[in-house]
Amino acid sequence: MKMRRFERKLTSILIISIALIVIANTINNVIAEENFKILIKVVDGKGEPIKDAKIYIYRITAQKTLSFYQKLTLEYGSKEIILPKGSYTIYAKADKPETPTLDYIIGYRNLDVYEDTELTITLIEAAEIRIYGECLDARSDSKGRINVYSVPSLKEIEINGTKILDAFGEGVGYIALEIESNLIPVPANIYVNVITEVSYSAGAGRYIYTKKYNLTGKPIKLNAGERLIIELQSVSLSESIIEVREALSKAVMNIEKAELDGFYLSIYKSKIPYIEGLIINGEIALKAKKYDECYSNLREAILAIENINSGISQLYAEATGSAILIVILLASTSTIIGLTIFDKEVYSIIASATSYMILTYIFKLLYPGINALNQNTLHMYMVISYIAVTAIIILPNHLKEKEGVSLISLISSIASIAKRNLKRRKLRSTLTIISIMIIVGGFIALTSVSTSEGLIISSGIAGNEPEGIIVYRKVDELKYSKFSAISEGMIEAYSINLKSNEYSFKLESQAKLSPLEIAINPYTPQKLSIYGAIAFTNPSDPIMGEILKMLNGRLPSKSGEIALTMEAARILNVNIGGKIILINSGKTMTVTGILNNEFKSIVDYDDRTLTPGKLVMITGGEEVRIELMDCEPSEIVIVSAEDAKIFTLLPARLYVKITDGEEVIALSKRIALSGDYTVKAITSGKVYIMQYKSYMDIRGVEAMLTLAISISNVGIVMLASVYERRNEVTILSAIGLNPSHITTIFAFEATIMGLIAGGLGYMIGLSFYKFSQILNLTIEVYPKISLNWAIATIIVAGVTAILGSIPALKSSIIVTPSKLMKWKADYKPEGHEKPWEFMIPVRVSEQEVESMIEYTMRKLRETPGVERLRREENWNIKFSYRIGQGTIGSSGSINHIKIYVEEGEVKVKLMVQPYGENIEKHAYEVARLIREIMIRWRSGI
Repeated sequence: MKMRRFERKLTSILIISIALIVIANTINNVIAEENFKILIKVVDGKGEPIKDAKIYIYRITAQKTLSFYQKLTLEYGSKEIILPKGSYTIYAKADKPETPTLDYIIGYRNLDVYEDTELTITLIEAAEIRIYGECLDARSDSKGRINVYSVPSLKEIEINGTKILDAFGEGVGYIALEIESNLIPVPANIYVNVITEVSYSAGAGRYIYTKKYNLTGKPIKLNAGERLIIELQSVSLSESIIEVREALSKAVMNIEKAELDGFYLSIYKSKIPYIEGLIINGEIALKAKKYDECYSNLREAILAIENINSGISQLYAEATGSAILIVILLASTSTIIGLTIFDKEVYSIIASATSYMILTYIFKLLYPGINALNQNTLHMYMVISYIAVTAIIILPNHLKEKEGVSLISLISSIASIAKRNLKRRKLRSTLTIISIMIIVGGFIALTSVSTSEGLIISSGIAGNEPEGIIVYRKVDELKYSKFSAISEGMIEAYSINLKSNEYSFKLESQAKLSPLEIAINPYTPQKLSIYGAIAFTNPSDPIMGEILKMLNGRLPSKSGEIALTMEAARILNVNIGGKIILINSGKTMTVTGILNNEFKSIVDYDDRTLTPGKLVMITGGEEVRIELMDCEPSEIVIVSAEDAKIFTLLPARLYVKITDGEEVIALSKRIALSGDYTVKAITSGKVYIMQYKSYMDIRGVEAMLTLAISISNVGIVMLASVYERRNEVTILSAIGLNPSHITTIFAFEATIMGLIAGGLGYMIGLSFYKFSQILNLTIEVYPKISLNWAIATIIVAGVTAILGSIPALKSSIIVTPSKLMKWKADYKPEGHEKPWEFMIPVRVSEQEVESMIEYTMRKLRETPGVERLRREENWNIKFSYRIGQGTIGSSGSINHIKIYVEEGEVKVKLMVQPYGENIEKHAYEVARLIREIMIRWRSGI
C-alpha cells in the first residue's frame, strides 16, 4: 500500500514538472516571437548617416491613437533596438549645434513590427519659419488661440519612403517632439505655404468661431539654413481690414435697402465717414507696425457697424409692431374730426371715413418701412381699427340707459359740451390745433432720445498718476462691494508681458460680515479682528511711494511678512520685528512695518482710497439691514502677494508702465473696447479715461427749446381767454355743474385737440423725413416709428393741450363759490311728513319750458322704476320712483317737479317724499336723476 502511494505521488510530481517545463518553453517561444530586432538608420539626402539624430517612437494603440513609447539618440546615425510586435510611427529630427537654424526637416515613417527589419529615415536640408506675435480679429475682443500650423503641400511628399512632418504648434501636443511652439521647419528649395487655424471667442455668450490664415500668402521657397520671420498681427489684421471693409459695404447696402423700404436713415449714414476714417487709420497703423492701434481702430469700426445693422433690424421690427397702433391713432383722429365738425351722426361718419381714408393714404406714402409690411394684413387692420374706434365712440349714444345715471351718459354729455365749446370758438380752436400739430411734428422730425453704445473718451490734466495705463472696473451699481475684480488673465490676453516689463496688480479683500483673519500676539492675550487686507504683485507699484511716506520699517516682500497700522500694533502690543499668529490659517507672521493710521486716506489711481470695505449688520428698528462701510485703521493689514490667498485677495486694479505715448493710447483703447474695463491712459501730462458703454444719445436739443417756446405760446393764447372762459364757467355753474365737472369738460376739450393734433402732427413729422430725402437735407435723428414713440406722440399732444388749458381750469375754481363745490338739498325735513326740496340749476326761458317738459317726460318713461308718471295742469310733473323693489334695502318716493316763474326767471323745484330704507340716499338719487335729464336736455343730447 505504501509503495503504491509513493508511486502515485512520484507520478504526480513528474506530470507537474513536465507541465511546468512545457509552459516555460511556450512562454520563451512567445516572447521570442513578439520581440524583434529593428535597425534604425537616419541619413541625409545623400545617404550619409547623420550623427546625434534623435528618434521618437510612438506606438499606435487599438484606438488608432499615438502613445509615446521611447526616445533615443543615434550617436553614429544608426542603432539596433528591440520592439514588440505592433504598429509604430517613428519620428526623427537632427540639427547641427554650430548652425543658428534647424538644419534638417523632421521626418517620420510608419512601421509594422512582426519580424526583424531595418528602417531608414531620410532627412533632407531644411529652412525654418519663425512665428511671432498674436492673432487679432476685429470681431473678437481678445486675441485668438492657435490650434495648429500646417504645411499642406508636404502631405504628398516622400523622400525614400520618409514623410515630412506637416503640423506644428501647441495644438499638436500629442506629439512631444521637443519643438518650439513658434518654429516651423520646411524643406529647403521646395515651394511651400503655411496655414494656421485660430479659434476666437466673441459676444456676450462667448461663442467660438474658427478662422484660417495663409501666413505665407503665396507659396514660397527658402534656401537651406534660411530663416523667415512672420508676424501674426500683420497677417491677421490685414485680413481683418478686408473683412471690416466688406462689413461696411454690407452695412451701406442695408442702409440703402432700408431707405428704399421707406426708412429715413441719415443718422446712420452720417456715421459711415467716421467708420471709413477708422479703417483708413487702421491701414496706416498696420503699415507702421502699430498693431494695437490698428486693432483698436478696426474693433471700434466693427462695433459701430454692428450697431448700425442692429439698429436697422430693430427699425424693421418696430415698424411691424407699431404700425397697428398708429393706424388706431389715425382712426381715433378721423372719428373725432368727424364728430367735431358735424352734429348729425350720418354726416360725422361720412366726414370721419373721408378723413380716415386721406390720413391712411398719407400714412402709406410717408411711414418709414411701409414697404416692409404685409400690405394685405395692414389693410385688414386699417378697416378693423376704424370700425372698432367708430363703434366705441358712437354706439354708447344708442344703448338703452340703465337705472340711474350711467357713466357713459355722463361722459357723452361732457364730451358733447366740450365739442360744442370748440366749435363755438372755431378760429381759436383751429389755431391751437395747428400750433400743437407743429409742436408734435417738430417733436417727431427734429428730436430723438435713444440708447447707443460706443467708446467714451474724456481727457484732463494728469495729477499724480504715473505714465502708463491704469485698468479697473467701475463700481457704480455695487451695493455690498467697493470694487469689482479684474482678471489676472488680461496680462496674457493683451500680451502685456511682451509690451512692458513692469506691471503691478493691486490685490484687495472683498467686504465681508465676518473677519478675514483673527491675529493674536503669542506672548500676550491680545487679539485683533482683520477685516481688510491689500497687497501688490510688484514692489515698484507707483502708489508705493505714497505709502512709504507713512511707513516705519518696510513693506512685506515675501510670505510670512505683514505690515500693521499703528492702531493695530498698539492693540496687539507688537513692534517691528515682532511676531503675530493668524488663527484661521495657523500662520506665523513677522511685522516688517507699521503704518500711520492716516494711510487709509491715500487715493489710489482707480479713484478710490486704499481702505478696503467691510459689511456691517445694522440692528434696531423694524428690520435688520446690511451696509457697506470702510474698515477701521486697526482692521487693515498689508501682506505680500504670496500670502494673498490667505486673505482671499482679488485683483482690483492694474498698472502697466509704458512710456511710448502712442502705444499707451492704442493699448488702452484695445482694452477699453472689450467693454469690461475702465482704462486710464496717462501720457504727456494728460490723462484719458476710456470706457465702452451704453449712453443716452439725445438729438435736437435746439429744437426742443423751440418746441418749449411753442408750448408756452399755446399757453399764452389760452391765458388770453381766461376772462371769456370765466363767463362760460359761470353759466355752467348756474346749471349745477361743480368744478370737477367743469374741469372734466375742459380736459375733454384738451383731449379732443390733442388727439386731432397728435394724429395730424405725426403725419407732419413723417412728412419731414420724406421731404428731407427729396431735398437732400440731413436731419440726424433716429426715426420715431416704435410703439413707444407713437404713445409719446399722443402724450405730447395731450400734455401740450392740457398745459394750454390750465388757465381755464383754474378759472373754474375761481368763479365758482365754495358752497357749490358739493351739491346739497335746499330743504331737508327733520321728519318723514314733509318732502325734500331741491332747486334744479338749469337756465331755461319760458319759450323752452314745453320742450323741456316733453323731454323730461320721455326720459322718465324710459327710466326703470318710474311709475304713475303724469303731467298736471300748468307746468307740474308727478311720478313715483322705486329702487330695488322686492329686495333688502329697497326704497321709493312720490315726486313732484314744479316749474314756475319768479321775478321774471324760470325756476325748477323738485320735491321728493321718500319712504323705505335710507331715505336720504333715495332723495339724492331722485335729484341726481332729474338733474342729469336737465343737463342732457340743455346740452342737446
